Amino acid sequence: MRILNPLTTPFFALLLASACSGDDGATTATTTETSTTTTTSGGETEGTSTSTTSSGSESDTGTTTTTTGETTEVSTTSDTTTTTTGGDPGNNSCLVVLDCADKCGDAGCVEKCIADGSDEGAAEAEAVILCSANNGCGDDEECLGSNCADELLSCTSGDATCAALSECAEACGGEPLCEANCYAAATTLAQAELNQLAQCIMANGCGDDACVLEKCGPQLGECFSGGADVLECPPLFGCLSECGDDPLCPASCMASGTPGAVTEVTELATCAAANMCEDEACLEEKCGEEWSTCLWGQGNCADGWACGLQCGGGEICLGNCYAMTEENSFPALVGLITCAINNGCTDEECIDANCQDEANACFAP
Repeated sequence: MRILNPLTTPFFALLLASACSGDDGATTATTTETSTTTTTSGGETEGTSTSTTSSGSESDTGTTTTTTGETTEVSTTSDTTTTTTGGDPGNNSCLVVLDCADKCGDAGCVEKCIADGSDEGAAEAEAVILCSANNGCGDDEECLGSNCADELLSCTSGDATCAALSECAEACGGEPLCEANCYAAATTLAQAELNQLAQCIMANGCGDDACVLEKCGPQLGECFSGGADVLECPPLFGCLSECGDDPLCPASCMASGTPGAVTEVTELATCAAANMCEDEACLEEKCGEEWSTCLWGQGNCADGWACGLQCGGGEICLGNCYAMTEENSFPALVGLITCAINNGCTDEECIDANCQDEANACFAP
């Protein structure tokens, strides 16, 4: 699974688009009041008053015209006030603050966006803005990713898991800025997992739990099992391999790795660079020790199977389970898991009926 750049994730863009449309309960009121009073030489007075409400500003305008004989006096007064409310002032995340600031046309507006952020969100946003200014990045995402990766990651992600992100967003009751703040508090891995689950649900037109369980089992496993909350070395290596030209992706991948996985993949990458390896064959030949340390653990097939039961077929979760298994046990584990997935097995009875040979190979002394 490639970890997505949160700045370009369609799910987050959709949240912000909804938030900025006013669906979050934000209100901007404009009231214009105009009154005209005309007094003629005969002492008659005619008055008109108009009140108009729209979005954007509040205005009071009064015009009085007095006519006596050939003398006309015109007096006009105008008072305009703009009031905008919305979001969650004082609690907005860095990502929401930056989106707000991106729409500003002056420094005062930017300061207001920052002031509406939480202490952490405001500090992170200021760090991104300062880094961008120091490196002349503007809106250049490649420049930001190359020069401000740490600042961007702190801004766009936190440490919440996919399950915690889903629970947080559900509690928002559909309020987009609340959901956006939940999103920004989650790891980039959790964000990617929830995105893939949402995409699966939409692609299959699921409107109930039964459909989601049937059509999106692997995505559910990734998000809710707990087995894919971090990346062990093989999935971390795979994540890095899929980054392409995305400058923020490598740092996002590394932020999702366990401490041990980060050490192992760093040593593997160092060896690969020293030997100019560009494929697995070279890694196996030139960096055999580092490659083996990354791929294999100390557990037997039964350990790997117990781990894989929670995964629901999720790729990252299974990759983490494989990583805990010793090399000699790996073929038997893959055989049993593949058989179980192909036969839709979720209990021991199904395994006994359809995968007895594979189970015997895995659990043999």
